[in-house]
Amino acid sequence: MVFRNRRRYKFVLVAIGVGVSGVIILINVSDSVDHRIGEHLVILGGATIIDVERSDFDSPHQGEFFASDVERMKKIPHVVEVAPVVSMGNIEAAVGPTRIMVRLAGVEASFWRTIMAHCREGRLIENEDVATGTMYGVLGEHVAVDLFGGTDPLGKAIQIDNMSVTVIGVLGGIQGPDTLRTIFVPLTAARRRFRDMYPIRHLRIRTDHWKEVATVSETIRTMLKASHPGYESGLKVTHYPERIKRVQDTVNLVKTLIYLICTAVTGLGGFSAAYLMLASVNERTREIGLKKALGGSDTMVMVQFIMEALILCLAAGVAGALFAWIGCVVTKAVMGFEIDGGLLFLSSVGGLFATVVIGVFCGASPALKASRMSPTEAMRFE
Repeated sequence: MVFRNRRRYKFVLVAIGVGVSGVIILINVSDSVDHRIGEHLVILGGATIIDVERSDFDSPHQGEFFASDVERMKKIPHVVEVAPVVSMGNIEAAVGPTRIMVRLAGVEASFWRTIMAHCREGRLIENEDVATGTMYGVLGEHVAVDLFGGTDPLGKAIQIDNMSVTVIGVLGGIQGPDTLRTIFVPLTAARRRFRDMYPIRHLRIRTDHWKEVATVSETIRTMLKASHPGYESGLKVTHYPERIKRVQDTVNLVKTLIYLICTAVTGLGGFSAAYLMLASVNERTREIGLKKALGGSDTMVMVQFIMEALILCLAAGVAGALFAWIGCVVTKAVMGFEIDGGLLFLSSVGGLFATVVIGVFCGASPALKASRMSPTEAMRFE
């Protein structure tokens, strides 16, 4: 009967199939989506960033970080960038008669992947610039405006402490207050030209997922306390749980909405299946009466209609599961998402079980109605 009435049931098949496939696909790509968002969370507020600083500036023997610290941190699981930073505030920068106070920072190429800003003009400091120690500069937006107004700053020189810095880029996008008023130069040049900027007292670390930030922070703190005995009190490891919470809430909200949509579509398909089964009972009233007159029991009639609803919903579930498998393969190939074969299998089995439950639930009421019909009244039905 299901095959005979397939045209009538096509909406049910599509609705349940789409709902089931949507849930299965979302379950399987959920972790990959989280991971992909985590890779780009710098843009969404730096939720994957950890700042490690020496704050013992009043000590006569200030601590500092070394290249060995950077290399050890790079080996920590889930750490993708370790960017050493040296900086000095309130230093005068001049272009002709224009003089302003700026912050000077020495960075490596890895630093740019730990901030929200991007290059608006020119280019950023690269590994080659760090290797050669050339006095190139990348300007924060306010510095570029204050020193050059509306003119193009690229290739022009800025005088800082009797040294010339050639502008190679200007930052754009989202910039913090410090970044707006900073001139960035290669780390090696800053350490060589400015004595106060030689010690590395600030590291910016980026993790691959916001869920790992707290664990990585604690690992870093333990590692540095062990490798810098006597300087524990001046060590400051900072991450930003409020940013993590905001992003986590946003991601969870989006996932919840998608789950609700898929569930609603599946529920609509189930409701349609129940309605069509009730209509089928009315259309087949005389057939039901004939079966009962020939000795068919109430149970047999009930099982028949439940099985029809079950086959209908299960067929939709199988189609949805197959579509979900195809969808997961495509997303893995096109977007590089990691798909766990075991999870895909279990979620597919769960989806099929859900369609079985829907089928039994949708067929129960029509089946009960059919089983309670009187054979005499059913045979007389027009």
